[in-house]
Amino acid sequence: MESNMDTVQSFHKWQDFLGKGAAFLEKLGLSDDNIAGLAKGMGDFLASSVDPENPQQRVLKDLWDSADNEEKHILARLVLRMSKHHVKHH
Repeated sequence: MESNMDTVQSFHKWQDFLGKGAAFLEKLGLSDDNIAGLAKGMGDFLASSVDPENPQQRVLKDLWDSADNEEKHILARLVLRMSKHHVKHH
């Protein structure tokens, strides 16, 4: 069983991965809309295929599962923004 600190570290690593991936795609010239579309597709895949590893990811999955398509696009944008913010400040 993961300790609370391990869970927090795991979530921070996940945020780092997403934030750095978004920054890389921006450097390649992809627009925010294109990146958000990719993130929405990734969210669809993860929600249907991957069991969340920690409570934070469980909350995101529950939000994803209850959202309509437009809300999923918004959620994908917000998760990207949160992850990019995390990378800038850590």
